[in-house]
Amino acid sequence: MILVFKRILSLFCFLILLLSGCSKSDNITEYKQVTDLAVVDSLVSTSEFNPKDILVIFDFNYTLTHPTVPCFHKDNIDAHKKIFKKILKRLSPEQIDLMLSQMKSTEAQELISNEFSTFFKKHLDVNFLVCSSSLEQNADDFLKFLNENNVIVRNGYNLENFSFLNFKEYLSGHPVYKNGVIVTNRAKKGDILIDFFKRISRKPKLIIFVDNSVKKLDDVKNALKTLPNTKLIIVEYCGYKNKKIPSVSEEEFTAYWSKKVEDFLKAQNN
Repeated sequence: MILVFKRILSLFCFLILLLSGCSKSDNITEYKQVTDLAVVDSLVSTSEFNPKDILVIFDFNYTLTHPTVPCFHKDNIDAHKKIFKKILKRLSPEQIDLMLSQMKSTEAQELISNEFSTFFKKHLDVNFLVCSSSLEQNADDFLKFLNENNVIVRNGYNLENFSFLNFKEYLSGHPVYKNGVIVTNRAKKGDILIDFFKRISRKPKLIIFVDNSVKKLDDVKNALKTLPNTKLIIVEYCGYKNKKIPSVSEEEFTAYWSKKVEDFLKAQNN
């Protein structure tokens, strides 16, 4: 009888340990689709976590900002997708990447919400990152734009600026971290963030990842789902869809992009 009791007790202890291990290795993931920054603000303000244990990560293009030039806006590119692909056939994939990357820094942009500056200032103890899949060369221009619009990206990780040299070089660049901004240089955001977390001592207990791209949201969710003791909130932010972007004709769209390609090729040959 005593032997049977000991075996039952051992089995019970094993199950407790097993369940305890599962709770430590699995995180809790929530998904939200929003068009209003106030929803993100509420997620931060009402959180039960210490602000220093919260990390909010924003994408840059079409999450914080959007282009004001109608032909360069996603809505018009989607509307004239066949024409767009036809014009870009003059360029290699790498040239397309370089041209579009340069345009993100030179074509007029604006914040999707005028409340971003207030939001970042309000939560001074919360950790922030901006994480864009853009090329390394965009980091300084993104920082300049944010600073000019009073959006200051702060966190308490005390990291010096660095390059993610263990990631493959692409177009003479690596992913980089600069003053709260990460550009992944086309590496996957999830992989870059996992590497980033290895470099900080105080790991976030709540991560709120905000992006307009469902594909990138899924990538980050899958990469971060194994982080221990972490709650992950995935936010598909669609605020740019509320912007009144004028539609353009096929002729106007063709003329704009044909000139952009022509100017890019001339610059490459000089």
